[in-house]
Amino acid sequence: MRILIALAVALVLPGCALFHSMSNPLNTTTLYDLEAGYYTAQQIALAYKALPLCKTGTQPSVSNICAKRSVIVSIQVNARRAQAAITQLRDFVKNNPTLNAAALISATQLAISGFESAVNASATPGGIVQ
Repeated sequence: MRILIALAVALVLPGCALFHSMSNPLNTTTLYDLEAGYYTAQQIALAYKALPLCKTGTQPSVSNICAKRSVIVSIQVNARRAQAAITQLRDFVKNNPTLNAAALISATQLAISGFESAVNASATPGGIVQ
């Protein structure tokens, strides 16, 4: 009977070691790539926000270089969403090193994509959010 218990323990313990050696399929490179994309777009957004605001009723043009309030508001809303998603993903990976973070990766990519779209709107003629 003792031999049977010893054999069962011997078979179970290596399985425990296997679970401890698992790592998150999200590697740090993926997280860094997402953050780099966000911070690159953020630099463009900061440059756009540094422009003088357009006067009411005017449109940005070559002769009237200005930032539209509606584009700035859109950038701010999407920046908050992207930053929150990045923070949530970073915390999840830190606190759950063996769980799959694929759903959070997708959510973060979507939030960053929205932010980049808002930033790209600042480069369209008239700075109109599409």
